[in-house]
Amino acid sequence: MGIVLKLSLAKGTSPKRGIDHFWSVIQAHELAGETFTRGDILRMSNARRRDVDDFFGRLEKAGLVEKVGERGPRPEAVYRATVRQTATPRVRRDGTVIESAGKQKCMWNAMRSGAHRQGFTAQDIALWGSTDETAISLASAQAYIKALSKAGYLIPLVKGKPGAPGIWRLAPDMNTGPLPPMILRTKVVFDQNRHELVGPVETEEVSS
Repeated sequence: MGIVLKLSLAKGTSPKRGIDHFWSVIQAHELAGETFTRGDILRMSNARRRDVDDFFGRLEKAGLVEKVGERGPRPEAVYRATVRQTATPRVRRDGTVIESAGKQKCMWNAMRSGAHRQGFTAQDIALWGSTDETAISLASAQAYIKALSKAGYLIPLVKGKPGAPGIWRLAPDMNTGPLPPMILRTKVVFDQNRHELVGPVETEEVSS
């Protein structure tokens, strides 16, 4: 039988990695009227340099950040953001901005809508969460509902059984805002001799 570990993250803390975190740091500099380097973003993150470089490369090609100079004894490019927005831009490697919302965002929107205030099934979320650009499969809806239910976001109204799907409702106090709860995958090294985690705990967003 495989080892099962239960990890917890203190409320209000962030894994400090991934494009959402990188963008929030960039926007914090922009709102403060400050320029920044890739190194600045890396130092405020718990991430790999290549991930920061990849995101910056996409933003530069999309024109969302621009180089305004260099600084330091070993000259490093200095940037400024060209836009102010809370939502993290999704950009392809060629600089094309992806306009469609992600699957988790689409499903979260459906759960929060007034039409589902009295409850919803996984089929409802797959149907009403899908858009012309983003298709939500039943399996994706079921997986997201299962994860949010375990986290306390959803209230079970009817337990599902063969031939009768379960019905859920978003808990009023967990309707925390427009950004969807992120499902993260954690990578750790576990020493079976000492029964402890060794090294950094890495997390990344799970694609639905």
